[in-house]
Amino acid sequence: MGFDEDKKRILAKKDKSKKRSWDLRIKDLCENINCLDDYYTTSSCSGRIVIVKDGEKKPGMVLFSSHNKTDSEEIKKFLGGKKVWIKMEPCALHICCRNFESAFDLLGKARECGWKRSGVMSDRRIACELFSTEILAVPVFNKIDDNYLEQVIDECNKKLEKTWVKIEKLIKFF
Repeated sequence: MGFDEDKKRILAKKDKSKKRSWDLRIKDLCENINCLDDYYTTSSCSGRIVIVKDGEKKPGMVLFSSHNKTDSEEIKKFLGGKKVWIKMEPCALHICCRNFESAFDLLGKARECGWKRSGVMSDRRIACELFSTEILAVPVFNKIDDNYLEQVIDECNKKLEKTWVKIEKLIKFF
């Protein structure tokens, strides 16, 4: 099967994410990319703040997930008991490319916009995997100082805003 057939088939599939829809902050970028002849997206995330047990995102381990900024009052609902991790995960985007030329062109544009943890992969298809660099992972135990929690959440929110700026920068290329 060729690139155009793959693109048509993949874009016609139902969304398999837990959310069942694009994050609003990355929707325009994905739609713009998918309108181009040489690209199509296979997965995306605009960045998120999560609370997980044991630091891993296995089934049943995610206690909280938000693609929007949050506050300590919201987070406190999920604290207590065992150690948990508060994480800010960056924007991620997977894009299939028609050829290596289009892949490296996209990679160059992404890196210009600050998507430094990005690269080109190839197995059956040629794809760009774009990641922003804003990451934070903090272990939280039973009792946490309110001031410290506020600082952690503030830092997560700032990093989330930075990743959104990178999405907006990349939209301008498309």
